[in-house]
Amino acid sequence: MPALMTTRERVLRALLDSPTEFVSGQSLAAELGISRPAIWRHMAALKGQGYELEAITGKGYRLPQRPDVLSKEEILCRLETESFGRALRVLAEVGSTNDEAKAWAMAGCPEGAVVAADTQTGGRGRRGRAWASPAGKGVYVSVVLRPRAAPAALGQLSLLMALATARAIRESTSLTVSTKWPNDVWVDGRKVAGILLEADADLEQVRSAVVGIGINLSLSAEDLPAQVRRTATSLNQAAGRPVPRAPLVCALLREMETVYGQFSSGHVARLLAECRALEVCLGRPVSVELGKQSLQGTAEEIAAGGELILRLASGETRAFMAGDVSLRPRETGAPESRHEPATE
Repeated sequence: MPALMTTRERVLRALLDSPTEFVSGQSLAAELGISRPAIWRHMAALKGQGYELEAITGKGYRLPQRPDVLSKEEILCRLETESFGRALRVLAEVGSTNDEAKAWAMAGCPEGAVVAADTQTGGRGRRGRAWASPAGKGVYVSVVLRPRAAPAALGQLSLLMALATARAIRESTSLTVSTKWPNDVWVDGRKVAGILLEADADLEQVRSAVVGIGINLSLSAEDLPAQVRRTATSLNQAAGRPVPRAPLVCALLREMETVYGQFSSGHVARLLAECRALEVCLGRPVSVELGKQSLQGTAEEIAAGGELILRLASGETRAFMAGDVSLRPRETGAPESRHEPATE
């Protein structure tokens, strides 16, 4: 077991590693260097978190079923990253994981610090839109970054975080995943996740950035505003099975750390090629909204900085930054929503 785990995380890891076998309390106590009563207290604490433990005198403990528990112990005992998620806060309820992470960043938390929540009461998406964040039905995570970059690089970073999210979803579900510029993730032609990047920066340097990611796991139509019910889906529905949150969060943090490392070192050419390959709008007629202005054309390219290149009917090309516009395929006729199906 990794040396950085706490005792409770190591107890949980032992149970997760032996789902069909009983784990001896005596052997586990000897391995961890603690008393049998201490093992009992850790087991009682895990029961209090929702784990349905089976205990038989003379045999030990077993976890026959893995409940969908989002806890610090559940995440850390699975985590495979170097830094992302090692500083971790898991909250039952929060106004906004992004706001909590920004306050933590201002207080000096390390890069890769993560705030996760079971529910948000004030989750938001891009351009101030509301995000539905019901308890236990989604992944609501924010990660603190400290990129050595100018503010102009944030568009590219946001695009790459959408790629990391798409990779994690694909790995966790085996679903075919696509992206919709600037930073939505789609499954089966519908939105399943979104990204909100907020930065503390001056004209020349980003001091910190918070990447908020929301993934819709099991939101039903009743959980969503009426105007997005035709355009949103959930991973459970698409996969045909429950997708547990903690393993998905760990996959997400691993992919984010990998992609961010390549971004930080300037090795992004292959990542951008992967972004373009996943993009559903390239080569299609689209409408781009900028304030009250709407422009129609063909989405021709995603530039190296993350800009969308739009070719107008006149033949002129225009570049749009991710933070400035909304985009949708014109032929769908779907109205732009002011609410979102997941959370930041």
